[in-house]
Amino acid sequence: MNSTRAVVVLLAAGIAVAGCVRPPALAADSNADRSKVTTTGIGIVHLPPDTATLGLRVDARAPKPAAAQQRAAATATALMQKLRDLRIPADAIRTTAYSLDREYDYVKGQAVFRGYLTSQAWKVRVDDLPRLGEILDAIETAGNVAIEGPQFGLRALDAANADALRRAVGDARAKADAVAQGGGTRIVRIMQIDEHATADEERPMPMMSMSRAAEAPRTPIAPGELTVRAVVTLTAEIR
Repeated sequence: MNSTRAVVVLLAAGIAVAGCVRPPALAADSNADRSKVTTTGIGIVHLPPDTATLGLRVDARAPKPAAAQQRAAATATALMQKLRDLRIPADAIRTTAYSLDREYDYVKGQAVFRGYLTSQAWKVRVDDLPRLGEILDAIETAGNVAIEGPQFGLRALDAANADALRRAVGDARAKADAVAQGGGTRIVRIMQIDEHATADEERPMPMMSMSRAAEAPRTPIAPGELTVRAVVTLTAEIR
């Protein structure tokens, strides 16, 4: 009996001890119990563009499809020769569209066949911006060529985006430090940084575009500046 009583006592003691042992303090490591501060940072970089893209289109109409194609081909050939004369490299010229369509006029709700329309379109990259006005004027002499643009850009856009991101993170960190100091605490670690996609109007866009002056011998171009923008949200632990 004494032996049995001893076993019962030991078991009871073991249960009591087990009841006093606590699992690892998860609450101390829980993000929900930590003091945090969250701020938004904005980074903006202004840079002059170093490249421009022109959209060129040739349209030709004729009663027969072969005639429309021949007319378009003649103007396109003259345009390509003009671009070669302007020392535009071949890898800077890209065909983007070609079409041959029937055209109709509508008279009193009835479709009346008009003829055939052939259209060809290209994108042309110009890296020598001081010559952009000269290039535009020369293209106009190639024939019936429609010009869209220029759309200005940056060849080192990735580097500009990285610079804007660094500035955005620095802005968010400075704001977080100010909030922590204002509350009598300090940042002990950065918990998370999220980048936000910027809206279309925040992407690199020209502040000024092509302008013409009738009295000028050459089309004047004012590229202005491009704006590269980055937005981040920073979350930091404070104590």
